[in-house]
Amino acid sequence: LGDVYKRQTHTIENLLLKLAERYPILLVSHGLLQAQRMASRIVLFGKGRLQGMLSPEELPNEAEMNRFFDGGDAGNR
Repeated sequence: LGDVYKRQTHTIENLLLKLAERYPILLVSHGLLQAQRMASRIVLFGKGRLQGMLSPEELPNEAEMNRFFDGGDAGNR
């Protein structure tokens, strides 16, 4: 089942990237790797508020993201 899910995800991501060439796309994801693969800009929300907007290259690593959302300031942009 995992392999089927990966193939389906890959197919959908490719379709969205193709559509993004012509249309603006808003994708909501909790997956950091997916956000890095798919996004041109990433908006971070935490505790019900907008926390920042950055490029995929500026996205902190997972440990920094956990500190950020647990009340620290890692990634506070």
